[in-house]
Amino acid sequence: MTALLITIFAHLVADFILQTDAIVKEKSDKQKLGFFKHGLGIFITLFILLVLRYNLLTAFFFSIVVTTVHIVLDYIKCLIGEPKSKLSNLLYFLGDQLIHILSILFIWNYFNFTPNNFTFLWSDFFLTPQTITTFNEISQSLNSRQLNVNFTNNILICGIVYISVCLGGGIFIRKFLDLIYDFSQSSQEGTEKDGIKKAGKFIGILERMLIITLVLNNAITAIGFTMTAKSVARFDKITSDKSFAEYYLIGTLTSTLLGMIGGYSLSYLLKIFS
Repeated sequence: MTALLITIFAHLVADFILQTDAIVKEKSDKQKLGFFKHGLGIFITLFILLVLRYNLLTAFFFSIVVTTVHIVLDYIKCLIGEPKSKLSNLLYFLGDQLIHILSILFIWNYFNFTPNNFTFLWSDFFLTPQTITTFNEISQSLNSRQLNVNFTNNILICGIVYISVCLGGGIFIRKFLDLIYDFSQSSQEGTEKDGIKKAGKFIGILERMLIITLVLNNAITAIGFTMTAKSVARFDKITSDKSFAEYYLIGTLTSTLLGMIGGYSLSYLLKIFS
């Protein structure tokens, strides 16, 4: 199970953190360099995380297969082209992520992962005897106690939920708002909305991150504080522009809902794996 969680985590890191807008543009233009950059990000992230815990050859070949399948799926998506409607665009995004996760599940099922003490082997060469003893004790603990396996899984689950909701959720919200809000109006309005988009991206990430954390700590009432603080910053614009007020309210409520879903889902998953 740990290998599966590592793979999903690496996929999200590569897709939502390491994949820049420039890489997305290169891929959409069917440039080989864009696919190579994205594939390299997937392989390096996945291989490094796996080789710290599992057999070197298994980690290498598994990373190669996962990366190859991921890039092939991305290339097929580019050949299909962009969806025609805004609803199709939203469903296209969700379907693409679902297919990638299913492909990971399929590949993972055919590999046998053997635990590896690679993380601690270098200590024999560089560390003092006392420190070596400490690392050996940690190594034995990691291999012998189920508690430590659960701890690793919980860390990975937290990373998966936070990245999915905070970063992937931002893309979902943008595509969802496209269904009900027309961004292609006058050039002046477009400039204003571009500014809102850039600021809102980082505000939304922090907002959803905070909401997940508050839900985990049973501090639901404090969520109102985050919404109030966000509204104060936009107060003048909200009161003077009705269309923006509607856009802002829908976006904020959607972001809050995603954050709460992520928080409760994470809380449930942590209980299962504890």
